[in-house]
Parts: sequence; structure tokens; C-alpha cells
Amino acid sequence: MPITWGERMTSEKTFCILALVPPSLRSILDELKKAAHMRLVVCFSVEELVRVSKQSRYAVVLLPADDLASHEWWSLWGAVSLLDPRPSILVYSLKSDFRIWAGVLAAGGFDVITAPFTQEKFSHALHSAEDDFHRKATS
Repeated sequence: MPITWGERMTSEKTFCILALVPPSLRSILDELKKAAHMRLVVCFSVEELVRVSKQSRYAVVLLPADDLASHEWWSLWGAVSLLDPRPSILVYSLKSDFRIWAGVLAAGGFDVITAPFTQEKFSHALHSAEDDFHRKATS
């Protein structure tokens, strides 16, 4: 079952942030919760994220580059890319890797965040991704 921090906003212009955080990466949750300012829905498995993603509208989806098999990652990417409206997709990774960054951008993702994961880094990336989502939604 996903964990939602804070109350869901009811305004049409306010969307939540959906994040996949595998068990091995749960150490990032505190910084992510602080950065998301009460609009965070966290899932702990790919299946859960795919199911939850269809239940609401999200401005940003945060996906790990690490801990997923290649077929699982691309299947998840495909499901998220088909959401309407399409959220900005942020990928986070434990290591800086040009191949990951280039692949994410080529597939239509917004950006890649690399460790160390801090509230400031998450906050900046989430705000930028939300701005991008709203720009695309109004054009």
C-alpha cells in the first residue's frame, strides 16, 4: 500500500508527486518528504506504482535508475509515459553515469538526480520538474 504524506490538494492546478522507492533506497525518504512539501505518494514496488499511477494525476514521477532489472525499468517507463496528463519524469541514481543521463533524456525524461540525495537537491529538481509539467500542460 502506498504511503501518502500530507493531505492531497484539491485544486485543479495542484498535482501530487509520485515516487518509487525500493526497500534498498528507503534511506532517502526523509529528505524526499521534506522536499516534496506534503504532496508525496511513495510506492515500494513497480506493481504498486503502476496501479497507483492510474488513480490520480501527478506532476512529477520519481523513478530509481538503480535496483530495477532492465526489462522492469523500461516497462515502468512505458506505463508512466502513457499517463494523461504526462508527468515530468525524474530519475535518481546512486552514481553519476552519462549513459543513464543521456538515455533518460533521449526517452523523454526531465532529468537525472545523483547521490548524495539532500532535501535541497530534491527540492530544486522537483520544483524544476513541476515547472516543466505546468509549462507543457498550458501550451
